[in-house]
Parts: sequence; structure tokens; C-alpha cells
Amino acid sequence: EEEFLESLPVDMMDEDDLEQIKAMAKKASFLTRDISSCAPAHAKKRKSEQPVEKYEKIPRKIQQEEEKELIHLLPIKDKSGLIPQTMEKP
Repeated sequence: EEEFLESLPVDMMDEDDLEQIKAMAKKASFLTRDISSCAPAHAKKRKSEQPVEKYEKIPRKIQQEEEKELIHLLPIKDKSGLIPQTMEKP
């Protein structure tokens, strides 16, 4: 307790505040809570769910054919108009 009192900046505190801090240090309610639980006191409890339910919630994707990657080149100008040019990416 003496070390605790020495660590406090007593010159900047009122007597009432000092007494209140001493009382709070003696209570130490944070030490009396159930220490056996590993989770913090404010943590939410998770619902126990089965792995099947977990997979049911994942949307299924249709297998898509791999689209060829195209490189867009400059168009060729013709009498009839512009002709777009593309090339497959190697």
C-alpha cells in the first residue's frame, strides 16, 4: 500500500479524491470476477452452429468457362467505317 501511495501525485490531488482512490484499490472488484473464463467480460457469446449450416449459407457459383483475355488494338479506318481490332493475350 505504501508503494501505491508513493506512486500517486499527491500534491495535485484533493484529500477526498485520495480517499476515494484508496477505497477503490482495496475493493479490487476487477480481481474478484471469474478468472477461470479465458474470454474477456465484454465479449459476445457466439452461437454454436453446425458445419453443414455454415456451408448452406454460402452462395453457390455456377462454373464459368474461362474467358479469353483480349487486348484491344487501335481500330482500322475503312470506307464503310471503323473496324475494331482485338488480339488474344498470349
